Amino acid sequence: MPYGALPNRNSTEVPWERESKGIDIGSNYRWPHSRRLFAAITAVVFSLAAVYVYLDRRNSTQNPESCGISAADAVSLGCHFDVISFAWLPEACYDGELSQQFLALRDWEWFLDSGGMHAVEMGSVLAGDYSQLYVTQEYHMYHCTYMWRKMHRAALRGAVLDGYIRSMMHTEHCELMLMDHKSAINETNTIIFTKFVECPVSNHGPSKAGWYRVIDGVMTSQSFEHH
Repeated sequence: MPYGALPNRNSTEVPWERESKGIDIGSNYRWPHSRRLFAAITAVVFSLAAVYVYLDRRNSTQNPESCGISAADAVSLGCHFDVISFAWLPEACYDGELSQQFLALRDWEWFLDSGGMHAVEMGSVLAGDYSQLYVTQEYHMYHCTYMWRKMHRAALRGAVLDGYIRSMMHTEHCELMLMDHKSAINETNTIIFTKFVECPVSNHGPSKAGWYRVIDGVMTSQSFEHH
């Protein structure tokens, strides 16, 4: 079996990501056996916990940056809107290469309604113009796996960890969601809301959770029931 070349020490590219185009989970996709899937996801969660401990120690010595309370604030502060996490991120925590890989996976769509009847233009989505939108189960699934990729890439490159993926609650939420075999992948069942994320996460930042929403000018953090 051929193997890809290992990255050299100065390379920022991870070779197994070059040809990764995502699993085809169309309407004919057949879910893996539940026990095998559970074992695989559990292994991922434990490995992510180890990555988290390493990165959390690294982050604890750095002062956090944030992106304000509006899109205008975020742009003026040099933040980027990340379509994977649907969040404004400071430069140090933004993985633009990974975001482009995510966008290239599918012809993603975003909707104003849960029925998937009113789509919005990608340009306005990428500009962070909406406080919340609806996406499909498939989008939700890849959101989770690409957030995990981001954590590993941060560890491999010595980058800091943002306050959104740092939360173990997010990893646990994704674990439960990926075990959900009842939802069709093309079902528009996920609400994603715009977040403002601290980088790196810190107990001294504006939000103890490491991220926050802004509702009527007030910062608030919620559970991971939605993204």
